[in-house]
This record gives sequence, structure tokens and C-alpha cells, in this order.
Amino acid sequence: KKKREKKKKDERKGEKISNSRDSPPVRLKKPRKARTAFTDHQLAQLERSFERQKYLSVQDRMELAASLNLTDTQVKTWYQNRRTKWKRQTAVGLELLAEAGNYSALQRMFPSPYFYPQSLVSNLDPGAALYLYQRPANNPPPPGISALN
Repeated sequence: KKKREKKKKDERKGEKISNSRDSPPVRLKKPRKARTAFTDHQLAQLERSFERQKYLSVQDRMELAASLNLTDTQVKTWYQNRRTKWKRQTAVGLELLAEAGNYSALQRMFPSPYFYPQSLVSNLDPGAALYLYQRPANNPPPPGISALN
């Protein structure tokens, strides 16, 4: 009975221990890989690459990983994390500009109405959202919005 209690306790911790009566033996949990400490050079190259393209093709990712002596997975994970940071910063920037009523600055910074997902501007006031998503870049702003610039 004590062996069963110990086994249950170990299983709750995420470890599975097998004894001679168990079949087949259960593998122990694989230890987690240590966090990658990127060098300054690697970070600079990754950031430069990210400024040029927010998404990498498989081929580009493999080439970048090889040039930086990183694994494909490390580059892929870095890009995923960096895009998340970029989207969060973009949303905060949009919010601040909209709160200030600076719609012309919004249009200059984000000229393409389809580039950013709606979720990034969902907290904007309706005027800013309409300005970004429904007005082509070469048309004048609707009356009332230009007065807020």
C-alpha cells in the first residue's frame, strides 16, 4: 500500500515511476531546455532582419539560423515573441495617438488600412478606427476629423 501511495504522489508531481509489476515502463518527463542567451551580435542581426520582414519563409529562417549559429526553432521562437512585442507596442502607440486626437499622425504611421488586425485598434475611439480602416490614403479626411489634428 505504501508503494501505491508513493507512486500516486510522484505522479501528481509530473513524474511517473515504474516498478517491476508495471508494464510497460513509463518514461520520465523530459527536462526543459535552458533559456537561450543571445549574444549582442545575434540580437542585432535578428532585430535588423525583423525590421525588414516581420515574417520569415522557412528558407530565410534556416539561412538566418545558420548565419547566427542558432537552431531553426530558436529563430522561429524569437520571431514569434518579437511579433507579439511589436503588436503590443503598436496597439499602445495607436491608442496614445488616438487619445491625443492626432489622426494625421496615425495615417502617416499606418498608411495601409488592411495591414493591422482589427484587434490592434479595437480600443480606439470610433473616429480613429474609421479613419484608419475606411479612408483610402489619398482621400481627404471626413469633415470634423481634420479639425482634431
